[in-house]
Amino acid sequence: AVVSTQSTGEMSKLLQKVCLQNKEFLRVSVRAKACAPADMPIVIKPMQDAIAAVGEYRDKNRASKQFNHLSAVSEAIGAFGWVCVAPRPIDYMIEMIGASDFYINRILSLPLLPVPNPRVPPNQTPATCSL
Repeated sequence: AVVSTQSTGEMSKLLQKVCLQNKEFLRVSVRAKACAPADMPIVIKPMQDAIAAVGEYRDKNRASKQFNHLSAVSEAIGAFGWVCVAPRPIDYMIEMIGASDFYINRILSLPLLPVPNPRVPPNQTPATCSL
């Protein structure tokens, strides 16, 4: 449980950084004139670095029990790169989100773990009512 909490906590921080970089890019871009194509790599570098950090984190945690979860986020996070795609960024976003479907389907196919009943001690079974 500690490993999964650490993994998801760190991944959520990385995801938050991507979102903040995307927000900053959009905030600046709505107030500025279009940048020259040659300047675009410089402008989007902070967001690209944040996206790359998500992938690196996933790669460092291949042994994690949460690997499928980390991979689903890592595959979908590329959708934030839509800002560099013209003329139809939606097609690119759909493709990136589709890439995460493989891992999402793996997560959904995992058996559910039983949820402990806090009212019943762990070594007893709950009483049943028979009519």
